[in-house]
Amino acid sequence: MQIQNYREATDLWLQFEAGLYSYLHKRVRDADRAAELNQEVLRKVLDACCSGRTIGNVRSWLFQIAHHAWIDARRQHPRRTEFPADLPAETPPGAYRELSRFLEPLLTCLPEKYALPLRLADLEGHPQQAVADQLGL
Repeated sequence: MQIQNYREATDLWLQFEAGLYSYLHKRVRDADRAAELNQEVLRKVLDACCSGRTIGNVRSWLFQIAHHAWIDARRQHPRRTEFPADLPAETPPGAYRELSRFLEPLLTCLPEKYALPLRLADLEGHPQQAVADQLGL
């Protein structure tokens, strides 16, 4: 199939717009960003209009354009985790004791062969090597 004019290109994109948006939204997890990328797909489809290029599978071609738009966006804006400026350099005293309140119930869900080493090393503070020697691990 060859796209002969802008109207054909727009109609093709409209047929798959919802699917393209869904595909992009799953990847960027931001509705506005997914909509922007979907518009970028339309722009690229319109750029390809009247190029004389033969398109075998229109759906595949459109999703390939969407995939490349997503990859390009990731390259331009890579994910970065920003840590708070007031994050302490060392673990505050008592933090592990406070955290142990939440870990203890989770350990009860594990089989004893997994829970015991975690309890000894992480909650009771025994060195991992000592725990391994004690349990024959």
